[in-house]
Amino acid sequence: MKLQASAIASEQPELMNKIFDLAGKLIREHGASEMSVYRDLSFSINAATVYQSLEETLAIKRQFRQPEILAEARLKATSPEGALAAIQKEQNDLADLHGNIKYFTDNKELTSKVELAWEQRENKTFSRLEAVAKMSLETCAETEDTLLKKLQNTTDLKATYRALSKNIHEHRVKALVLDDSARITNNLLMFTSQKHKETSLTKVIGVIKQEQEFLSALDGKLKYPKAHDTDLINSIKSASDNLCSGKFDKLAKFVSFLESNTKDHAPIISILKSNTDVTKTYNILLGQYHEKCINVMNKVVSTLDAGKSITLDNKKFDCSIKLLDYLSKNRNSEFFPHQELQKIQTKVIENRKELELSKSKGLELDL
Repeated sequence: MKLQASAIASEQPELMNKIFDLAGKLIREHGASEMSVYRDLSFSINAATVYQSLEETLAIKRQFRQPEILAEARLKATSPEGALAAIQKEQNDLADLHGNIKYFTDNKELTSKVELAWEQRENKTFSRLEAVAKMSLETCAETEDTLLKKLQNTTDLKATYRALSKNIHEHRVKALVLDDSARITNNLLMFTSQKHKETSLTKVIGVIKQEQEFLSALDGKLKYPKAHDTDLINSIKSASDNLCSGKFDKLAKFVSFLESNTKDHAPIISILKSNTDVTKTYNILLGQYHEKCINVMNKVVSTLDAGKSITLDNKKFDCSIKLLDYLSKNRNSEFFPHQELQKIQTKVIENRKELELSKSKGLELDL
């Protein structure tokens, strides 16, 4: 047998060199023991068989075991830098297999990993990943721990690169939104403080106007409106609508009317200070004003019906119907409760008719 092996070695020196080269690679590059390699060399005297066996063993090491070892190194990395180094080594080794897989070509998991690694090396994806990983730490979008965890689980460099880029963008947006929110909040607090310090209707409504104008100016100007608080966005839209539709002007006009036509301004000022909804504030003030007018008219009617007289606008009245008719003709403000006045008039006239009718019936009975 030794003579036959010697004959093969002398006849196929190149093949024997290749066999020894493969054996050396198994020992040097893949940690194979000399004993295992010696066993592979001695199991057959057929050089071609030995060569194929060693080549298959090397393929298994390169195509399966080596990637497993590198993946383990990535998972066991203790720093982002270490994880990146492991990823680069792992990806390069897989990319080197592109076009060099002789055995196990039907293994789809292997071929897909190799194809992906080769494409990523061609596109220099690792360099972009390395840069964005560094940036994620510099911008505080990631901590050492969160970045390490993401890198440890990286097999698709492009996917991780995109995820880190997205996080950096979201972190920057959040920072900008926080700055904007702080600025807006400070201004709104200033308006609130100023509003509560004022003691006259004119000045309070003036501060409210400034507040509405400030909010309205933000409409369409915020860079990331969806990232802001919903209440703030609603306030901005509402303020813009209040100014554009005339709702605020209507409130301001009514407040000016109340300032000229009422004596006690404190309750009005309190309502203006405690409400931020312009329409709601207007409706509250209008409702209270109407209620006050109706109460006064009913009281006046009762006084006149009791046989007493009333002085209004330097005119003396002793008839409720005449007084109400005077009011309907001389109280032309859009804020005056004209419908309620008409109802009171109708009721007073009906009551007067019923009274006269009852009197006439009484006279008939006396006859």
